[in-house]
Amino acid sequence: ILDAGCGTGQLTFELALRGANVIGVDISEKLISIAEERCPTNIVDKVSFYQGDMLDKQYGSFDYIILMDSLIHYSETDMVKALNELSGRAHQKICFTIVPKSLLLSAKLMMGQCFPNADKSPDVIPVKEKSLALNFSNLKKISSIRTGFYAADVMEISK
Repeated sequence: ILDAGCGTGQLTFELALRGANVIGVDISEKLISIAEERCPTNIVDKVSFYQGDMLDKQYGSFDYIILMDSLIHYSETDMVKALNELSGRAHQKICFTIVPKSLLLSAKLMMGQCFPNADKSPDVIPVKEKSLALNFSNLKKISSIRTGFYAADVMEISK
């Protein structure tokens, strides 16, 4: 499994504890360092962490590729391009999250910009599921998460 945009490795660890061999990749050297420090000793042989671009082909191909909150900062065009690049390297499925485009979420995002330090919060780009489906006939929503200001749909592309 490729955990693309693995951050501090929380999902990577859980997957390895369930028996998977996992490569975690993140652009942040600091987050990769934290992941390596936190890695449970009983799974170190099942996990490898790399600092770099999650789209880099050097990491090889995988049965599954997971991108949890890794594409939510991409424009729809860039998201489609990244998913197309990764789909050639996934033998089974790609699972990823999107920020669903809705009037309510757009209002929440605008409201969040009114708070102090709003410039420190990451920008997310809402995407319409129907629009993504035009690019991927095998796209399926498998879950929705809504808590406070956080909203995401978990999507799956099957091979």
